[in-house]
Amino acid sequence: MAFGSEQWMYKQADDSIAYLGDRAVVAGGVIVGSTVIDDIDYFSIGTLGNASDFGELQANTYQMAALSSGSRGVFIGGWVGAYNNRIDYITIATTSNATDFGDYGRGTTSLGACSDGDRGVAGGGGITGNSNVDIIEYLTIASTSNTTDFGNLTLGRSGVIALSNGTRGVFGGATSASLTGGDPTLDYVTIQTTSNATDFGDLSVTRRSLGGGMDNAVRGLWVGGYAPAIGATVNTIDYVTIATTGNASDFGNATTTCSGNFGTADGTRGVYGAGSGQSSNYSNHIEHVTIASTSNGADFGNLVSSAAARGPSSCSGD
Repeated sequence: MAFGSEQWMYKQADDSIAYLGDRAVVAGGVIVGSTVIDDIDYFSIGTLGNASDFGELQANTYQMAALSSGSRGVFIGGWVGAYNNRIDYITIATTSNATDFGDYGRGTTSLGACSDGDRGVAGGGGITGNSNVDIIEYLTIASTSNTTDFGNLTLGRSGVIALSNGTRGVFGGATSASLTGGDPTLDYVTIQTTSNATDFGDLSVTRRSLGGGMDNAVRGLWVGGYAPAIGATVNTIDYVTIATTGNASDFGNATTTCSGNFGTADGTRGVYGAGSGQSSNYSNHIEHVTIASTSNGADFGNLVSSAAARGPSSCSGD
């Protein structure tokens, strides 16, 4: 797919966060045929078009959590044929393979993570025995080390996507304890203060396997997910004002139904993509929105692989 006639750039708005940047990196996933991949792609968020090859993870992995300091991207946990506790990192400005960072507290998949540029927090997820956990851990992004205990979410949950405004982190979306339902609960923490999470509000529609976590200094957005009440994947985009507790509001719709998709932002534009729609149809498509507006998603480009992926993870920086 070519976008040569629409490669326009724009100036970042004042509500950007220092650790967000123009380069998006997207890592891992599972493709049609249940093959888990180690690919890392990158693209410029400010320029519509297709992604390019960045390097490889340490192992074939999907359903990781991802966060960034602006210069370093960190990928936590995921599924490698078993529950994984490995943490990988990359230097976002330099195409290369990922390097070992340390270990997460336990092998965990489908957890959520966010940062304030200095400290990263990760929470929830699924562990051995098909159990969901409420544990939150943290790391200092500039260091290489194992994670440390932070506190607990308000409930055990997997399929979590976390957002940040640079101070507060909000965790949303969940597979319920029964592993068949969902939970609309949103939790929040203050990233620099170790403590248990506090109730923030609810999603507009109860759903699990959320994707498209996109944020800036004011707003956070979640895209898609599977809604157990209707037994279907949806194209809903929700948003919250991160500094203000309350329920999520309708932002618009993705062009197709999706779940398990990646999401990241540069502070002005949010990008999301890949994932799966109805009948497990995987996608390598990328869409975008302007975070400060309320509108539907629009076409951006495609990931490198023509083999569509579900469960990739992403962050941004420069």
